[in-house]
Amino acid sequence: MVDKSNPKAYTVHMIGNAHIDPIWLWRLEEGRKEVSDTCRSALDRMKETPGFVFVRSSASSYVWLEEDAPDMFEEVTQRIKEGRWEIVNGWWEQPDCNIPGGESYVRHALYAKEYFMEKFGVEPTVGYNVDTFGHNGNLPQILAKSGFKSYIFFRPGEHEKHLPQHFWWESPDGSRVLGIRPPHHYGFGGNVEEIKKRIITAWEQTDEGVTDVMCFYGVGNHGGGPTKLNIQGILETDAMPDAPNAKFARCDAYVEKVLTQKTDFPVVKDDLQIHAVGCYTAVSAVKVLNRRAEQKLMAAERFATVANLVSHKCYPGAELRDAWRDVLFNQFHDVLAGTSIHPAYEDTYAMFAKAIETADVSQRASLRAIAANVDTRGKNLALVAFNPHPWRRKDLVTAHVEVAVVPRLVRLVADDDSEVPVQIASVSEAGDKSTVTVMFVAELPALGFRVFRLHLDEMPSFETPMVCAHPNGLSNDLLSLVVDPFSGGLISLRAGNGPELIAAPGANFVVIKDHSDTWSHGITEFRNELGRFIANGRVRVVSQGPVRATLEVVSSFEDSTLVQHFHVYPGINRVDVDVKMDFRERHRMVKLAVPTALDQITATAEIPYAYMERDWNGEELPGQKWIDVTGKVDRARFGVTMLNDGRYGFDVKEAEMRMSILRTPIYAFHDPRKVNPKETYQYPDLGTSSFRYALIPHGGDWRAIMAPRAGEEFNTPTEAFIEPHHNGALKSGAEFLEIGPDNVVGMILKRTQKYVNGNAADDRVIVRLYEGHGLDGIARVRLPFLGIATEVSIGHHEIKTLAFDVQNPSAAPVEVDLLERPIP
Repeated sequence: MVDKSNPKAYTVHMIGNAHIDPIWLWRLEEGRKEVSDTCRSALDRMKETPGFVFVRSSASSYVWLEEDAPDMFEEVTQRIKEGRWEIVNGWWEQPDCNIPGGESYVRHALYAKEYFMEKFGVEPTVGYNVDTFGHNGNLPQILAKSGFKSYIFFRPGEHEKHLPQHFWWESPDGSRVLGIRPPHHYGFGGNVEEIKKRIITAWEQTDEGVTDVMCFYGVGNHGGGPTKLNIQGILETDAMPDAPNAKFARCDAYVEKVLTQKTDFPVVKDDLQIHAVGCYTAVSAVKVLNRRAEQKLMAAERFATVANLVSHKCYPGAELRDAWRDVLFNQFHDVLAGTSIHPAYEDTYAMFAKAIETADVSQRASLRAIAANVDTRGKNLALVAFNPHPWRRKDLVTAHVEVAVVPRLVRLVADDDSEVPVQIASVSEAGDKSTVTVMFVAELPALGFRVFRLHLDEMPSFETPMVCAHPNGLSNDLLSLVVDPFSGGLISLRAGNGPELIAAPGANFVVIKDHSDTWSHGITEFRNELGRFIANGRVRVVSQGPVRATLEVVSSFEDSTLVQHFHVYPGINRVDVDVKMDFRERHRMVKLAVPTALDQITATAEIPYAYMERDWNGEELPGQKWIDVTGKVDRARFGVTMLNDGRYGFDVKEAEMRMSILRTPIYAFHDPRKVNPKETYQYPDLGTSSFRYALIPHGGDWRAIMAPRAGEEFNTPTEAFIEPHHNGALKSGAEFLEIGPDNVVGMILKRTQKYVNGNAADDRVIVRLYEGHGLDGIARVRLPFLGIATEVSIGHHEIKTLAFDVQNPSAAPVEVDLLERPIP
């Protein structure tokens, strides 16, 4: 409680801001104009009012201002030097803080702070996502290792999650930043009397043990910023003897002052949820494109670095950086969350397509450059298969082979002369040429390749592998499943000869009544089930080959249809499922339900560069590439892990886990609006869509099947192609980067930002990895082609970034922060 007898002992720090949605209920070009208009207004207020301070986030908007209004940009530069214009957030945009992958948050800070330092000589230290709809629990580590000291947010509100106004927000590795959820809301227009009331009520909420509190003001969303009436009300309140001091303020100065008064704030070890749970699923297409772009850019960087060092190919740093920036921009919370108007996504999809194309072009060129240095001499076609991950991997490989005459048989021989089972997956004809797609399972070296020999029209002689399709089921040497032809769901799923892990028809698609708005305001779970997709009574064996066995199940719900293809492969403990859905129902949600036969369960989901065990009781919560339920069956521990290629909403209740597939609310429809039957609305996710998921039954918990690595593998396939015969220094089986042991996940191999920006003398490479099982230990890093092998300590859940000197391979790596600066 504040001492109202002495109001001038307190200071309300007035944070003048203008939250700008570059895309929301308008398209990109309108958002770009609102940036210039808002900055002009803020600069005018500074001329009118000595001492007025304005805060502004997001590097992307400064880039627009520099391009569109260079004279105004110079004014802003001068105000920054004076300290009256504060850069907050220090990221490329204010993104969704649940859906982007871990590396995206790293790049937000890396590219934004690089820009701010270059243009203004300023490094923001205040993290700031005031309108974002929730915040994953590993952000404190990413923030702290990017040079941030504090984090300001408003959502979830107090009615959604009880939190102190100030607290030490701690991530699983132990990193901390000062979390701040100020009173009120970030946006406020209001007249003179209304802002006086706002200041008084903010003062009344001053945190215990301090004499200072924040109060945000300024017209937002479509820009605008602080008004003349706002400023008049602040000045008049400050002059009132019975009111607290009301001062124009900077966020960083507020943080510093508070920490001089108190440091023993409560500690919060949790993600900051839940608000707007429908955003984990709304407009599924944008989420799939984001996942695809992230994965492709990381893989392209890894191969581009190898090609640069092995083949002296020019490193496409600027192209990849610009592609990343486009991806980061489209992670803006109202875009990636699926809450913008339908026409706005035309701009978004075009930018994602450009970024994906950049990654694809770069990767193809890099792989060809590497392959040109491979010794491919020998008989028959040389098929070079690449593993994009820095650990050894056994997985499916597919390759497209152009032929003049379609072969009836194919035979594949590995580099050790052993025969490898191979299968023709498809044939397409175009003119006088045909393309044969072959598939096989191979063990591939870490971020490396193997050369196989493909023999056309030769009889294979391998032993029949352990993969089998029967009328209602599939099996290999590691798992088995049975499909119910009437429900279309699984009625059996086992790991090897283990116990039954499915309790009822699982992998079943549930249709839920969902009349919530686009955000699902006021909703915490989706339970109003209308029915399920029901199969047509027939399970069809699509293929039974040496490499892949496939079942097809066709199901329907009212006017909607669903086709699933279940695949198993020899020696792989994963059931892959390709899904094609034609959904026609409005105001509905579809979930994939997997009920398990487990007791005393633990539910775990991936979050950015980490995982989180949750006490789930049916609430909709965010996750990333995998979710797992582990428990007991007859005193032994078993579990089921579910992988996905671009889904982010999940729930677990009792022993059933469910993944949200799609929602069909009206685009950008916000409570308290009501549906007008005379209006025509547009709905996302109606019509045909395709996606993939996978199930991994396992003994033990998810660590036994290395779920973090499994999620990466499912989202980044192997690459393979036919290479002409030629000599080369590289031999089959070469590895370019290996990271271990199994609990350590290698993510990044890239050239430094200094190198990308033209400093060719900076001959270092960056390697980023994280500990994915919650264990302290030692990480091993090998770059065999550079003669580098080292071991470094790594803590539980730790993200570690290392810089290696290419010219001095015997030198120990230098640990750097996420901005690539040495850590003292």
